[in-house]
Amino acid sequence: MKKVVVTLFVFVLCTSVFAAHKHGLKPTAKKPSGVIPGCEIKITNRTDYPVYIYATYQDGAVVPAFQIPAYDAPHTIDLYHPDNFGYYYCNSGMNINVYGWDNSLIYSGFWRTNQPMEIKYTLSSKNVTITKV
Repeated sequence: MKKVVVTLFVFVLCTSVFAAHKHGLKPTAKKPSGVIPGCEIKITNRTDYPVYIYATYQDGAVVPAFQIPAYDAPHTIDLYHPDNFGYYYCNSGMNINVYGWDNSLIYSGFWRTNQPMEIKYTLSSKNVTITKV
């Protein structure tokens, strides 16, 4: 019995940690069969402070805002999104706003699908920059 409880605890812990890194309107929903894998934006925070992500799909639907802690594993935003008729499609990108820990705007603009975003410090300017990985 003890082994089952420990196994269940480890499974729940691993599942919740993985789910915390997937974002979107329904990040854990099962996608329809036949969809192309990799319709996402991966964001990595390589700074000493947390950043806050606000994202909007092309049709205006808003992804719930989320935080990426300092040096955390990459977070992904699922870009499969249903249209008004319930058909899923892969967005070509989305509007993303990245705010720093002090509420300063780091990035605001359109980011393309499958183009990883890395948030990091540049020593020369001592500012936070966004780079396409």
